[in-house]
Parts: sequence; C-alpha cells; structure tokens
Amino acid sequence: DLTDRVAHMATDDPLPGLAERVRARRMELNLTREQLAERAGCSYSAIAGVENASSLPSLVLAVRLAEALETTIDHLATGRLQ
Repeated sequence: DLTDRVAHMATDDPLPGLAERVRARRMELNLTREQLAERAGCSYSAIAGVENASSLPSLVLAVRLAEALETTIDHLATGRLQ
C-alpha cells in the first residue's frame, strides 16, 4: 500500500529488489555479467554495480537492461509482470 511505498522511499535502496531481479533474470537466461554487459551495451562494472545494489542504472541503461534481459523496466523495478 501507499504507506509501505513511502517507507521504502526513506531507505537507502530506492528500488528494493532491483539487484536481485536483474541477477535472477540474468541467471535464468544463463548469461554471465560479461554477456549481459555486451547485450546491454555497457561495461561489466555497470552490471556489477546494479547487481550489487551499489549503483542505480540510468534510465537509458534500465531500458537497455530490460531489453537485454527480455523483460520490462516495470518488472525489473517492481517485480510486477504484465
């Protein structure tokens, strides 16, 4: 509900679960971080940063990750499937 969402906004992780969903989807597709980076047109360190929850992807990288992982930004960000 809204109260839970507002509480999450106050934490250090503005998109809880993003790192886990990116990693899980990458593993479902049997991709290495290097392969995902190549597909998404970014560096290995960008993928590692997202998966380690040490950095948030830019909007451009989020779009590229969703495409490379054959999913949607909504799914990566929230866990919701359409």
